[in-house]
Amino acid sequence: MSFQAEKLPAPLIVDLYKSTLVLDQEIKTNKDAGNPVKKTGIDFKGKNGKSVAVLVCCRQKFSETSSEILFLLKILRACNLGIEDIALIDVMGVSMSLEDFVTDFKPSRVLLFSSTLNKTDIPKSLCFEIEKVGNAEVVYAPEVHTMQSEGNEAVQLKKKLWIVLKHFFNV
Repeated sequence: MSFQAEKLPAPLIVDLYKSTLVLDQEIKTNKDAGNPVKKTGIDFKGKNGKSVAVLVCCRQKFSETSSEILFLLKILRACNLGIEDIALIDVMGVSMSLEDFVTDFKPSRVLLFSSTLNKTDIPKSLCFEIEKVGNAEVVYAPEVHTMQSEGNEAVQLKKKLWIVLKHFFNV
């Protein structure tokens, strides 16, 4: 595989070569045009380096130090992903369908940790399934808080999640 044919997004190039780019200001202006948050108006945490959107429905304040997010980041580390690789989005206030989100945000993969999106219930039969939505692969999972305890049901959910994530990310 030749890496010469790969095109890196402008924001990544700017981050890699901050001090050596002569046209830094011009590239930063163009950076906004390719930034999914500018197109969709959705705020996210992380750098979205691997074009992986992680959609969560946070019951706590949405911050990188909340127990739900720390738990989620621990799971993602097991998949060789960090906060710099993902776009972490709280879907509590998002008012668009998954199809519209994929079209506008353009992720290659989506992890949806929620039982609803835009007030639409997600069927339990889709839990732990990989589905193609637009150009993205989507994994549906229950809300993060349901997997945080050490009870038998939570342990079973975590096992099912790990099985699908190993396949999803080739771990």
